[in-house]
Amino acid sequence: NSRELFVADGNGDNPTQITFFESRARWPVFSPDSELIAFGADVDDDWEIYISSVDGDDIWRVTDDEGFDGQPDWAPSGAAIVYASEREGGSVACPPRYPGPCADRELYLVDVDGNEPVRLYGTPAFESEPAWRPEQD
Repeated sequence: NSRELFVADGNGDNPTQITFFESRARWPVFSPDSELIAFGADVDDDWEIYISSVDGDDIWRVTDDEGFDGQPDWAPSGAAIVYASEREGGSVACPPRYPGPCADRELYLVDVDGNEPVRLYGTPAFESEPAWRPEQD
């Protein structure tokens, strides 16, 4: 059940496939300069964060652990990504829209090269779908 990522012009013309994992890719988000795309992909039954150039010529994995890593969002600087991770393990009560059981998800920050992820926020709860607050003028 492959779900690959494509980019296209604003009107939907000229679609270009950028992933060829033959797996599921989700949560694509453009970098602030629109040159890169961060996304999650379930390769070998392990969700990790990846980054791709918009033409798909350069793709690299940013996270590498056995737990779920997904739902990325770019820092306004474009130098780091915030994401949800189940690397700590454990289980918690699920939010109403999720069927149970739920793993304990925490929020992490990692630079675009994948160096030393840092836990930003962690409670015995289901932290999910992080997003940066837009910069104020």
